[in-house]
Amino acid sequence: MVVSIEKIQKMLEETGFPMGFGMHREIAFLPILLEPTEIIKSAAICLEPARNETNFIILTDRKMLYIDISRTIGNVYDEYSLEDLLTITFKNGLLLGTIEFNHAGKVRRIKKVDKKTGEIFVERANIAKSDYTHSILTNPFMKYVG
Repeated sequence: MVVSIEKIQKMLEETGFPMGFGMHREIAFLPILLEPTEIIKSAAICLEPARNETNFIILTDRKMLYIDISRTIGNVYDEYSLEDLLTITFKNGLLLGTIEFNHAGKVRRIKKVDKKTGEIFVERANIAKSDYTHSILTNPFMKYVG
């Protein structure tokens, strides 16, 4: 079962994400990347003025997705599980910011992020990471090998 675009748009609206011009291609790509039961928690806009494009980052209850829909190289996305997310911060720049995170021991940076959506994204990502970790640790069906 595939998540409908209408459901995705509704989840994005509920997060307060500003649905703007140029986001339709990225949203149309999401149904193949999301599981039917995943919930979108936040999104942030990344600007690529040199290519005259807007990309974005999606946070769900399970993962982060960086989506780059380019006219020249096609659809590109990177997926980062919350399980392997160690830290995530937002660094303010003059006009835009940078989301920096440590995922599975590697530091990654997503530059040219809109300040407003980026700060909210990082705040919600830290909450989602904490919730995800707590749900794993308190799951009665998990057996730990000691």
